Order: sequence, then C-alpha cells, then structure tokens
Amino acid sequence: LAEATELHEASEAAARSERAQTRTPDRDDKVAGHFVVFVEVEGRMIELDGCMGKPIDHGQMLPDTLLHKAAGVIREQFFALAPGDPNFSVMALTAANASANGGDGLEADDAGLASLVELGFEEGPAKEALL
Repeated sequence: LAEATELHEASEAAARSERAQTRTPDRDDKVAGHFVVFVEVEGRMIELDGCMGKPIDHGQMLPDTLLHKAAGVIREQFFALAPGDPNFSVMALTAANASANGGDGLEADDAGLASLVELGFEEGPAKEALL
C-alpha cells in the first residue's frame, strides 16, 4: 500500500479539492450530528464531546467495564434526549478480548444478545449489530 503511488496521488488530490473542505462550525452553532468518545482515564470514564467545551467525568469504573458503562450512559442520557431518532449510531473500538460484560468478546450468541438487551437496546437491532 505504501508503494501505491496512484492511490496516494488520488488521495492527495481529493484532500486538496475545494469540494473536500467543510467549514468548521462556530462554538455556538447548533449541529445536527457530531462525534462523542468515551475513554477510561485512571479508572474513571470520561466523555469527550467537542460541543460540551470540556471533558465530562462519568465517575469511577471497574476494570474492563468501559463498554458496559458507556452503553448505560448512551441509553439513559442520549436516547432519552431523542427517543426514536434514526440519526444515531454507535461504534465500539475495543481490544480483541473486550466485551460488553468483561468476557472474551461480543458474539452473536444468546449471552451477547442478552447483555445488549439488558443495557436497554432493542433485541432486533442488537442482534443485527452482533452479526
């Protein structure tokens, strides 16, 4: 890939294009969508959300529970603000051995599905996400 000069040149040209540039919204602008990330810092779950202006500390967390704790915040706070909003998606970037319940990985099985349903996700979309 490092030697794929045609791909590199096309990527560079696209990045320089006027059409590839977007205006950064002002701090007070209302945006329809943005990214939020949850991270573990010194045993605490921290939410990084550029619209909030500062990190949000969601409190102490046990080792290997970031996914479970973040799903709880998403369900209780985010979903509550916009119930049924179809413009919402979640992605988890985890180590290969991470899971929603501290086990050995999310799989499309009864235990993984039960864990997501327990967190408040509907069974159909949870099952689809696990496949």
